[in-house]
Amino acid sequence: MWEYGPEMAVEDPNWQAVRGRDLTEAYGVFPITSVLSNSAAIYMWKRNLAPPWLAQHSRQEMYDWCKKLVETPSGVIEGAQISHSLKSLGFELVGKLDAKKDSLNEFLSTPEHRKWAFKFLQDLEPHTPPIYVGQTQNLEKRVRSHMSGVDGFGKKISEHSNLSWDDLHLRYCIVTGKVEITKKYIEAMEYITQVLTISGYTTRAG
Repeated sequence: MWEYGPEMAVEDPNWQAVRGRDLTEAYGVFPITSVLSNSAAIYMWKRNLAPPWLAQHSRQEMYDWCKKLVETPSGVIEGAQISHSLKSLGFELVGKLDAKKDSLNEFLSTPEHRKWAFKFLQDLEPHTPPIYVGQTQNLEKRVRSHMSGVDGFGKKISEHSNLSWDDLHLRYCIVTGKVEITKKYIEAMEYITQVLTISGYTTRAG
């Protein structure tokens, strides 16, 4: 146990994870509380880098997965009117795999190399930044809001041409304590998390 201040005691922080695929299967069928807590939390959505299992047996499938990972934007900044005569068109954080196509296809031509690439991408995921960071007083309710597509981030994913909830993982840290006291502390920790992890689809800092 550790304390932030008077009357506020919380459990030691413990980041947990749930696959977007599991949330998709539960959403609309079972209460998401079957896989998520309705407690206050700081959370982040991260991309799932692990290739489909069958990609280990197909050079083309493994290459197509790598291409999708690289060419799907990891961050998007919408355009905005800066002044009466100046407008930002926005930008995307995205790569292109064409320049490495021949080398990568040659590497993926053997089963041993595809198996190596599968494990490499799977283990790379913890080292990549999230695409979104947020905080909430009710994690289950917020995730349901995202997945229904009614809020900003949820709408982006629901309308995305190359990303779905199945392509994401949810990582979260439950914060227990008195809600009316902890909210401002959670918001402060959310801000630190956003800045340090550079979450590319987060539009509101803190």
